[in-house]
Amino acid sequence: METQIIIKNQAAINRNWIFSSLLVIFNMLQHKAMRLTKLLLPLGFFILFFLQKNAVAQPISGTVNIYTAVNTIAGNVLTVSSAAGFSAGDRVLIIQMKGATINNSNSSSFGNITAYNNAGNNEFNEIASISGNNVTVTNALVNAYTTTAKVQLVRIPQYTNPTITGNITCPVWNGTTGGVIVLEACGTITMDADIVATTCGFRGQNFCVGGFGCNTSNYYYNNATCQGAKKGEGVAEYITNQDGGRGKQANGGGGGNPGNSGAGGGGNGGAG
Repeated sequence: METQIIIKNQAAINRNWIFSSLLVIFNMLQHKAMRLTKLLLPLGFFILFFLQKNAVAQPISGTVNIYTAVNTIAGNVLTVSSAAGFSAGDRVLIIQMKGATINNSNSSSFGNITAYNNAGNNEFNEIASISGNNVTVTNALVNAYTTTAKVQLVRIPQYTNPTITGNITCPVWNGTTGGVIVLEACGTITMDADIVATTCGFRGQNFCVGGFGCNTSNYYYNNATCQGAKKGEGVAEYITNQDGGRGKQANGGGGGNPGNSGAGGGGNGGAG
Protein backbone atom coordinates (compact mmCIF):
# COMPACT_ATOMS: atom_id res chain seq x y z
CA MET A 1 0.00 0.00 0.00
CA GLU A 2 1.14 3.55 -0.67
CA THR A 3 2.48 5.70 2.14
CA GLN A 4 1.41 9.35 2.11
CA ILE A 5 3.24 12.21 3.81
CA ILE A 6 1.15 15.36 3.74
CA ILE A 7 2.10 18.76 5.15
CA LYS A 8 -0.82 20.97 6.10
CA ASN A 9 -1.26 24.23 8.00
CA GLN A 10 -3.56 24.70 11.00
CA ALA A 11 -6.48 25.88 8.89
CA ALA A 12 -6.46 22.62 6.97
CA ILE A 13 -6.71 20.32 9.97
CA ASN A 14 -10.45 19.74 9.58
CA ARG A 15 -10.26 18.53 5.98
CA ASN A 16 -11.51 15.02 5.28
CA TRP A 17 -8.85 12.43 4.58
CA ILE A 18 -9.68 8.94 3.38
CA PHE A 19 -6.66 7.04 4.57
CA SER A 20 -4.57 4.42 2.78
CA SER A 21 -1.97 2.34 4.58
CA LEU A 22 -0.27 5.04 6.61
CA LEU A 23 -0.94 8.74 6.96
CA VAL A 24 1.59 10.99 8.66
CA ILE A 25 0.65 14.63 8.99
CA PHE A 26 2.98 17.29 10.34
CA ASN A 27 1.53 20.64 11.39
CA MET A 28 4.31 23.19 11.99
CA LEU A 29 3.17 26.00 14.27
CA GLN A 30 5.15 29.26 14.48
CA HIS A 31 7.86 27.71 12.30
CA LYS A 32 9.31 25.81 15.24
CA ALA A 33 12.16 23.51 14.33
CA MET A 34 11.52 19.81 14.60
CA ARG A 35 14.27 17.23 14.65
CA LEU A 36 13.39 13.61 13.95
CA THR A 37 16.26 11.32 14.85
CA LYS A 38 14.40 8.23 13.65
CA LEU A 39 11.09 7.77 11.89
CA LEU A 40 9.66 4.35 11.19
CA LEU A 41 6.81 4.23 8.66
CA PRO A 42 5.35 0.76 9.27
CA LEU A 43 2.71 -1.03 7.25
CA GLY A 44 0.28 -0.61 10.07
CA PHE A 45 -2.99 1.22 10.16
CA PHE A 46 -2.16 4.88 10.21
CA ILE A 47 -0.65 7.61 12.33
CA LEU A 48 -1.75 11.22 12.67
CA PHE A 49 1.07 13.38 14.01
CA PHE A 50 0.59 17.11 14.72
CA LEU A 51 2.65 19.79 16.42
CA GLN A 52 0.99 22.07 18.97
CA LYS A 53 2.04 24.18 21.92
CA ASN A 54 1.40 24.62 25.64
CA ALA A 55 1.85 21.09 26.99
CA VAL A 56 4.02 19.17 29.46
CA ALA A 57 7.49 17.83 28.63
CA GLN A 58 8.22 14.20 29.53
CA PRO A 59 9.62 10.91 28.21
CA ILE A 60 6.93 8.93 26.42
CA SER A 61 6.48 5.33 25.32
CA GLY A 62 3.90 2.58 24.95
CA THR A 63 0.23 3.40 24.38
CA VAL A 64 -0.38 7.15 24.71
CA ASN A 65 -4.03 7.37 23.62
CA ILE A 66 -7.40 6.50 25.19
CA TYR A 67 -10.18 5.15 22.97
CA THR A 68 -13.95 4.82 23.16
CA ALA A 69 -16.70 4.00 20.68
CA VAL A 70 -19.14 6.75 19.69
CA ASN A 71 -22.70 5.45 19.75
CA THR A 72 -24.67 8.55 18.73
CA ILE A 73 -23.99 12.17 17.77
CA ALA A 74 -26.48 14.98 18.33
CA GLY A 75 -25.06 18.40 17.52
CA ASN A 76 -21.97 18.83 19.71
CA VAL A 77 -22.86 15.94 22.03
CA LEU A 78 -21.25 12.55 21.48
CA THR A 79 -22.67 9.63 23.44
CA VAL A 80 -19.85 7.16 23.96
CA SER A 81 -19.53 3.65 25.33
CA SER A 82 -17.39 4.88 28.23
CA ALA A 83 -16.04 8.31 29.14
CA ALA A 84 -13.48 6.84 31.53
CA GLY A 85 -10.09 8.53 31.12
CA PHE A 86 -11.51 11.57 29.31
CA SER A 87 -11.76 15.03 30.92
CA ALA A 88 -12.97 18.51 30.07
CA GLY A 89 -10.22 20.35 28.18
CA ASP A 90 -8.86 17.22 26.49
CA ARG A 91 -8.00 17.39 22.82
CA VAL A 92 -9.70 14.56 20.92
CA LEU A 93 -9.84 12.97 17.49
CA ILE A 94 -13.20 11.89 16.07
CA ILE A 95 -12.83 9.33 13.28
CA GLN A 96 -15.09 6.97 11.33
CA MET A 97 -13.39 3.68 10.58
CA LYS A 98 -15.82 1.94 8.23
CA GLY A 99 -19.02 2.44 6.23
CA ALA A 100 -17.96 2.12 2.58
CA THR A 101 -20.07 0.08 0.17
CA ILE A 102 -18.55 -2.11 -2.54
CA ASN A 103 -19.34 -3.76 -5.85
CA ASN A 104 -20.57 -7.32 -5.19
CA SER A 105 -20.66 -8.70 -8.72
CA ASN A 106 -18.95 -12.00 -9.46
CA SER A 107 -16.20 -10.32 -11.45
CA SER A 108 -12.83 -8.65 -11.06
CA SER A 109 -14.77 -5.55 -9.98
CA PHE A 110 -15.85 -7.25 -6.77
CA GLY A 111 -14.72 -5.13 -3.84
CA ASN A 112 -14.40 -1.87 -5.76
CA ILE A 113 -15.63 0.95 -3.54
CA THR A 114 -18.87 2.42 -4.87
CA ALA A 115 -19.42 4.95 -2.06
CA TYR A 116 -17.38 5.94 1.01
CA ASN A 117 -20.42 6.92 3.12
CA ASN A 118 -18.27 9.02 5.48
CA ALA A 119 -15.65 6.29 5.95
CA GLY A 120 -12.39 7.99 6.89
CA ASN A 121 -13.98 11.27 8.00
CA ASN A 122 -12.06 12.70 10.92
CA GLU A 123 -11.37 15.92 12.78
CA PHE A 124 -9.86 17.36 15.93
CA ASN A 125 -11.93 18.94 18.68
CA GLU A 126 -11.81 19.70 22.40
CA ILE A 127 -14.00 18.43 25.21
CA ALA A 128 -16.09 21.17 26.82
CA SER A 129 -17.85 18.99 29.40
CA ILE A 130 -18.77 15.41 30.29
CA SER A 131 -22.01 14.17 31.86
CA GLY A 132 -22.09 10.42 32.30
CA ASN A 133 -21.22 9.04 28.87
CA ASN A 134 -22.31 12.21 27.06
CA VAL A 135 -19.28 14.13 25.83
CA THR A 136 -19.89 17.72 24.68
CA VAL A 137 -17.21 19.12 22.38
CA THR A 138 -16.38 22.80 22.06
CA ASN A 139 -16.63 23.26 18.30
CA ALA A 140 -19.37 22.33 15.86
CA LEU A 141 -18.44 19.24 13.88
CA VAL A 142 -17.12 19.94 10.40
CA ASN A 143 -17.78 16.47 8.95
CA ALA A 144 -20.72 14.08 8.86
CA TYR A 145 -20.45 10.72 10.64
CA THR A 146 -22.40 7.47 10.46
CA THR A 147 -22.21 6.13 14.00
CA THR A 148 -23.31 2.63 12.95
CA ALA A 149 -20.11 2.46 10.88
CA LYS A 150 -17.58 2.35 13.72
CA VAL A 151 -16.88 5.89 14.89
CA GLN A 152 -14.41 6.27 17.73
CA LEU A 153 -13.25 9.10 19.99
CA VAL A 154 -9.52 9.18 20.73
CA ARG A 155 -7.91 11.27 23.48
CA ILE A 156 -4.85 13.15 22.20
CA PRO A 157 -1.95 13.70 24.61
CA GLN A 158 0.01 16.98 24.36
CA TYR A 159 3.73 17.39 24.96
CA THR A 160 6.57 19.91 24.79
CA ASN A 161 9.99 18.64 23.69
CA PRO A 162 9.12 14.99 24.31
CA THR A 163 11.63 12.16 24.06
CA ILE A 164 10.30 8.85 22.77
CA THR A 165 12.18 6.44 25.05
CA GLY A 166 10.36 3.26 24.03
CA ASN A 167 8.24 2.32 21.06
CA ILE A 168 4.93 4.14 20.88
CA THR A 169 2.14 1.84 19.76
CA CYS A 170 -1.61 1.35 20.06
CA PRO A 171 -4.14 -1.38 20.85
CA VAL A 172 -4.89 -3.66 17.92
CA TRP A 173 -8.11 -2.68 16.10
CA ASN A 174 -10.78 -4.92 17.66
CA GLY A 175 -13.65 -4.05 15.35
CA THR A 176 -14.75 -1.11 17.52
CA THR A 177 -11.72 0.85 18.74
CA GLY A 178 -7.94 0.95 18.44
CA GLY A 179 -5.60 0.91 15.48
CA VAL A 180 -4.83 4.65 15.70
CA ILE A 181 -1.88 6.60 17.10
CA VAL A 182 -2.26 10.37 17.46
CA LEU A 183 -0.38 12.91 19.55
CA GLU A 184 0.46 16.61 19.60
CA ALA A 185 3.80 18.16 20.49
CA CYS A 186 5.73 21.39 20.09
CA GLY A 187 9.43 22.08 20.13
CA THR A 188 11.73 19.15 19.43
CA ILE A 189 10.60 15.54 19.24
CA THR A 190 13.56 13.29 20.03
CA MET A 191 12.93 9.81 18.71
CA ASP A 192 15.15 7.37 20.58
CA ALA A 193 12.59 4.71 19.70
CA ASP A 194 9.96 4.23 17.02
CA ILE A 195 6.28 4.90 16.39
CA VAL A 196 4.96 1.48 15.42
CA ALA A 197 1.46 0.66 14.16
CA THR A 198 2.42 -2.57 12.39
CA THR A 199 -0.41 -5.18 12.52
CA CYS A 200 -2.55 -2.83 14.63
CA GLY A 201 -5.02 -2.00 11.87
CA PHE A 202 -7.65 -3.87 9.89
CA ARG A 203 -7.29 -7.56 10.52
CA GLY A 204 -6.02 -10.33 8.31
CA GLN A 205 -7.94 -13.62 8.47
CA ASN A 206 -7.18 -17.31 8.99
CA PHE A 207 -6.52 -19.85 6.27
CA CYS A 208 -9.22 -22.32 5.30
CA VAL A 209 -8.65 -26.09 5.21
CA GLY A 210 -10.95 -27.72 2.66
CA GLY A 211 -11.12 -29.96 -0.36
CA PHE A 212 -10.04 -29.16 -3.88
CA GLY A 213 -12.64 -28.64 -6.57
CA CYS A 214 -13.02 -27.79 -10.22
CA ASN A 215 -14.52 -24.60 -11.59
CA THR A 216 -14.04 -22.71 -8.33
CA SER A 217 -12.90 -19.44 -9.83
CA ASN A 218 -15.57 -17.16 -8.38
CA TYR A 219 -14.66 -13.84 -6.81
CA TYR A 220 -16.73 -14.57 -3.71
CA TYR A 221 -17.86 -17.58 -1.71
CA ASN A 222 -19.43 -18.22 1.65
CA ASN A 223 -16.41 -18.58 3.89
CA ALA A 224 -18.35 -20.98 6.12
CA THR A 225 -18.28 -23.59 3.34
CA CYS A 226 -14.50 -23.22 2.98
CA GLN A 227 -14.81 -22.92 -0.78
CA GLY A 228 -12.82 -19.73 -0.42
CA ALA A 229 -10.78 -18.43 2.51
CA LYS A 230 -12.04 -15.28 4.20
CA LYS A 231 -11.24 -11.90 2.72
CA GLY A 232 -9.13 -9.48 4.73
CA GLU A 233 -10.86 -6.70 6.66
CA GLY A 234 -11.26 -3.26 5.10
CA VAL A 235 -13.35 -0.08 5.24
CA ALA A 236 -16.42 -2.01 3.97
CA GLU A 237 -18.23 -4.54 6.12
CA TYR A 238 -18.46 -8.15 4.90
CA ILE A 239 -21.39 -9.09 2.69
CA THR A 240 -23.37 -12.12 3.89
CA ASN A 241 -22.34 -15.30 2.02
CA GLN A 242 -19.73 -13.31 0.06
CA ASP A 243 -16.99 -13.02 2.68
CA GLY A 244 -14.66 -15.62 1.13
CA GLY A 245 -12.85 -16.00 -2.15
CA ARG A 246 -10.34 -14.11 -4.21
CA GLY A 247 -12.20 -10.82 -4.71
CA LYS A 248 -10.85 -7.94 -2.65
CA GLN A 249 -12.79 -6.47 0.29
CA ALA A 250 -12.41 -2.75 -0.54
CA ASN A 251 -8.87 -2.16 0.78
CA GLY A 252 -8.75 -5.62 2.37
CA GLY A 253 -7.08 -8.43 0.44
CA GLY A 254 -9.05 -11.24 -1.18
CA GLY A 255 -8.89 -14.75 0.23
CA GLY A 256 -7.61 -17.70 -1.75
CA ASN A 257 -9.94 -20.05 -3.62
CA PRO A 258 -9.92 -23.79 -2.73
CA GLY A 259 -8.39 -25.90 -1.62
CA ASN A 260 -6.49 -25.34 1.62
CA SER A 261 -6.47 -21.66 0.74
CA GLY A 262 -4.78 -18.80 2.50
CA ALA A 263 -6.92 -15.91 3.74
CA GLY A 264 -6.65 -12.25 2.79
CA GLY A 265 -4.52 -9.69 4.54
CA GLY A 266 -6.22 -6.82 6.34
CA GLY A 267 -6.28 -3.36 4.82
CA ASN A 268 -3.13 -1.25 5.26
CA GLY A 269 -0.64 -4.05 5.64
CA GLY A 270 -2.18 -6.69 7.91
CA ALA A 271 -1.02 -10.25 7.28
CA GLY A 272 -3.40 -13.11 6.55
